Amino acid sequence: MLIRPAEARDARAIASFIAMAESEMVPHFTGTTDPEKSLEALEKFVLSPVPNRYSLENNLVVEEDGKAAAAMMVCPADSQPDH
Repeated sequence: MLIRPAEARDARAIASFIAMAESEMVPHFTGTTDPEKSLEALEKFVLSPVPNRYSLENNLVVEEDGKAAAAMMVCPADSQPDH
């Protein structure tokens, strides 16, 4: 097991983990109930150059056998931009 900073190659896995953890909220912030479109939208959040709670720099990944097995978002609440 390796814990490391998230990389672009982890975006889809992180999107899947977010979808599992926040399942009831996903349609509200992706604008769709379609599972594949939701994952695509979440993946865009992860890869976005605009800082957000799901950004790569806010994620650590647990790697098992070369694949992301889990992810953890780590960012202070006051580091997010005001909307």
